[in-house]
Amino acid sequence: MGEGSEAHDMGVRRMVQAGAVPMTCLAIQGKLQCDWSREETAPGLAEILALHGGGSGIALTLELQLLAGKADA
Repeated sequence: MGEGSEAHDMGVRRMVQAGAVPMTCLAIQGKLQCDWSREETAPGLAEILALHGGGSGIALTLELQLLAGKADA
């Protein structure tokens, strides 16, 4: 573990001891969106996930492509 990683880990531990609950970016996005039926914000979140969501973004992009294909059928 590098020096920066150790400092980061210790900082997170101090925050947890103070009552903070660590979350990932994906968890925060999910909390903000609440559910996919919120149509006014879903496209923006989908775009963020597709660009920056790693494996989750890839899975979402594939699912949206499959759903679009079913709509055409």
